[in-house]
Amino acid sequence: MNELRRKHFQRLNDGVSTSLETTEIHMDLLSHLHRINKHTNHLVQTLVEMYVS
Repeated sequence: MNELRRKHFQRLNDGVSTSLETTEIHMDLLSHLHRINKHTNHLVQTLVEMYVS
């Protein structure tokens, strides 16, 4: 995720017009993907604990 965010900011610094136009969508998408990742990890941890114990 950090790499995607870094690349997006680089495109913004370079003045890429499509990145300028879609930055809000891009950042929202990264935020949602981060939340999905956290929830998935939590679910997996819970399942592992249930089956290991």
